[in-house]
Amino acid sequence: MAIVQRKFLLIGLILLGCGQPAFGGTFSDPSGFTLTYPDGWVALNGSILTTATQNISNELQQWAANSKLDFNKVSMVLVRDGRDEFLENINVVIVKEEIPISDKTVHQLTLTLPQHYAAIGMKVSNVQGRVQQLGSNDAVVMEFQSQIPAVSNTIRQRQVMIAGGGKTYIVTCSGKADTFEEYRPVFDQVLEGFHVPARVKTGFNWAQLLQKTVIGGVAGGLIGAFAWIAKKLSPKRDAASSK
Repeated sequence: MAIVQRKFLLIGLILLGCGQPAFGGTFSDPSGFTLTYPDGWVALNGSILTTATQNISNELQQWAANSKLDFNKVSMVLVRDGRDEFLENINVVIVKEEIPISDKTVHQLTLTLPQHYAAIGMKVSNVQGRVQQLGSNDAVVMEFQSQIPAVSNTIRQRQVMIAGGGKTYIVTCSGKADTFEEYRPVFDQVLEGFHVPARVKTGFNWAQLLQKTVIGGVAGGLIGAFAWIAKKLSPKRDAASSK
């Protein structure tokens, strides 16, 4: 019963955090990035994820704590509006240094990223990487399938790293493995309309990049997994709204 109550509390917090959700529009972040998104998607401040994870199962809370996952690092979340078992989503995590956009970086990430996910018990497979131009940005793009402990769905994720203004913006697109392609056009639209300040030359710390890339990947899986709670709660919410 305590677990069920915690799940209901979680979705309530998410809805409360939405306030007046914006369906379709532009999101501008103080860090310098701007993105546009289509109707049917909701833009949220990343702080809602920290609030939500305080009310998930004890098992997931303990796993996140043991893995030292700081969800305060998530700047914003974009979620498909719906009541399905898993909701596709995009999140942005920022590193305060610029990543080199090169084949060498892709090779390094292909080797090390699966190891960092495995270190926290998250299975990653079919890792592929490339340098790609997305809109006005050259970007490092990593794609793979992942499995988060205590989350039943196999997730497909695309993590895109865009440098600008002395920062690296890690944009993580997450969906179920069997439906990711259905929402790829939306992911492409958001990524191609992602704007950052002009690049500047700075130093670079691999450890920071890998740590925050993992946070973005885990956040994407958990955000989507939270959505099944909305489906369970929806009859009560519909009944309340009809009064």
